[in-house]
Amino acid sequence: PLRSDIGSSATATRCSSTDLARILLGVTRLRAQCSGQRVRAVIMKYRSNRRQFLHRVGFTLGSAFHLGWRTRPNSGHTRSANDRISLGVVGVGEHGSELLRSCTEEQVTALCDVDRRALDAVRSAYPHASLYQDFRQMFDREKLDAVVVATADHTHAVICAAALQSGYHVYCASPLTRTISEARRLSELAARTRCATQVGEPFTSLEVEVRLQQLLQNKTVGSISEVRAWSRRSHGELILGSEASALPATLDFDLWLGPTLPRPYRNSFTPGKWRHWWDFGSGTLADSGAAQFDLIHRALNLTAPLSVEAEGPALHLDFTPAWLSVRWLFARSDGPAPLIVRWHHGVSPIVSEQIQSPLDAIEGIQFLGDHGQLLVTANDLLVKLPGEAAHRPAELSDVRKHSNPLVEWRKACRGEKRWDRRFETAASFTESLLLGNVAFRTDRKLLWDPHKLVAINLPDADEYILHRYAPGWEI
Repeated sequence: PLRSDIGSSATATRCSSTDLARILLGVTRLRAQCSGQRVRAVIMKYRSNRRQFLHRVGFTLGSAFHLGWRTRPNSGHTRSANDRISLGVVGVGEHGSELLRSCTEEQVTALCDVDRRALDAVRSAYPHASLYQDFRQMFDREKLDAVVVATADHTHAVICAAALQSGYHVYCASPLTRTISEARRLSELAARTRCATQVGEPFTSLEVEVRLQQLLQNKTVGSISEVRAWSRRSHGELILGSEASALPATLDFDLWLGPTLPRPYRNSFTPGKWRHWWDFGSGTLADSGAAQFDLIHRALNLTAPLSVEAEGPALHLDFTPAWLSVRWLFARSDGPAPLIVRWHHGVSPIVSEQIQSPLDAIEGIQFLGDHGQLLVTANDLLVKLPGEAAHRPAELSDVRKHSNPLVEWRKACRGEKRWDRRFETAASFTESLLLGNVAFRTDRKLLWDPHKLVAINLPDADEYILHRYAPGWEI
């Protein structure tokens, strides 16, 4: 039995925006309670009512406007290797503080965070940096060369778009965006402005990646027919008890919400717990899987998938799944049969024979060829051929760990090289990843048309494909 208030247009009309948001997002575990056809009917009805509401309150769907900045030439002029970059960092708590420590060689000009506690924590280390809670004020008032963005996923797109339109080079923590249309928009902006951009950190060391490319090109294990990626991490469904609703005095919650639907503060949103919520994050698939899919896409020169299907626990409209298995089909350049790419994270009730974790690695990628396989983990590469034990290529007998993730991007900011992990290429694997979430949330195998940005067999899936912003936050 479903809650009777879901899907009632009369109820939706009477409710405030906050009440309606809570009602529309209140249905849980649809798959466990209904047959597949009933699930799809309920979800379609939910989408229709939600879309009508968004139009009534003035939200824009898949908009392509700007935040008030005019796109202007890149302000970061070409610098010599010894010049310091004038840097601004948006989001200096948690991961942002780690990225900030990676930039000590640069001139940290401005720091921004919606929570003053995070700013206070880094104030003493950067006494000459200007402090802001609103990134828009920082961009208006400061003369910067580059910006590091390490905020919650739902604000990545608006901040990166504003930075690009201001002419700044941009590093964005992964994933690039929360929705597919946002990724496409940032790709277009980055190509137009020609700023140096980068998304996240590489999955493995540069030495491992170079050697992997050589083994694939030499067909050491034959033609690759399937790739399996996994993570034992999980930003899954939250179990909520009684929550304190008092808003911290140091937090500007309206700025934290940014472009999303207004709602009351909950302490299960921050800090870090936002990753569990569909409205603010994209689950473990987009978080942990971003670096792995970056490597897979570039190693095999993949573009858009042909189709995507997903299996997971009962659907929860608030929270991302605790476990998820996804299957993509990609066209292959070396044969008629499509390439299969699989993902699994978390622990499912049924043990999967398709996705395993060799060597008990927390995260990894298996490239399965005609006569062997390659296994890539965070800092290692193993080759497994028939009749032989898995071994590391001789050239990698002394594998080194990751270097500073921002080194290559900072070189690109100085004009020293063109980095291949820029937004234009990141948008491709980001779209693939996020389609896995769309397939799970719609409970359908999706046939993808990348040119029209639509699921051919389910046009209503645009509910999860196109971004929706409150007025004043369009990109």
